[in-house]
Amino acid sequence: MFGWGRAACVGLPSSEGGEDGDLSTPTKMPGAASATVVDVACGWEGTVVTTEKGDVLAAGRNAGNRFALDPPRHEGGGGGGGVSGLVRCRRVRERASRAVLAGRGTMVVLSDEGEAVAYGGRAEGGGGGDGAGRRRVLVGSSVEAVAASEAGAVLVVSSRDKKKELLFFSDDSGDGGLGDGGGRELEVAAHAAGEKEGRDDVGGAAISEEGSVIAAFVR
Repeated sequence: MFGWGRAACVGLPSSEGGEDGDLSTPTKMPGAASATVVDVACGWEGTVVTTEKGDVLAAGRNAGNRFALDPPRHEGGGGGGGVSGLVRCRRVRERASRAVLAGRGTMVVLSDEGEAVAYGGRAEGGGGGDGAGRRRVLVGSSVEAVAASEAGAVLVVSSRDKKKELLFFSDDSGDGGLGDGGGRELEVAAHAAGEKEGRDDVGGAAISEEGSVIAAFVR
């Protein structure tokens, strides 16, 4: 597995990049050699990888312990520091089929049983500390796809009548994470995938960095 761009965000020391810490050519990422990678996602100052075994690996800035590390590790920053190499997110309980980075302090894990779970954000009562990295179930079942950006996360969810809905969870709390007590609670900003009654052929979705565009494709 190879990465390039901001060195610290793909698990490489800034010294491997140029004067600004950036990699101009693809460079092998440490920590992935022993795993069979099935999915990779980049987000704000970080990278997350899902393996064939359902584990989640992460590198980059561990804001609010969004990487669910045990014990929590140095938060670092994209320009230098951060989690070096791809490390296993040991507090993740689910067997993951995909993981994405949402907002500036949250990782969303989609389990192979269709559960969407958010990790990260400030701990109850505020502050970073070891209490950060809390786990919160966004949707308990029937989630078929997830996409994310700095604006938040969008889920494709199958309802009881087999119709598909798009649910958008916004990061209104800044770097506190999705649904953090310092901001507004999780809200449904988009309900139906193309039609008010939903559709049965939605295959996936994407969301722009500022959240002004949510796109979905149909099979």
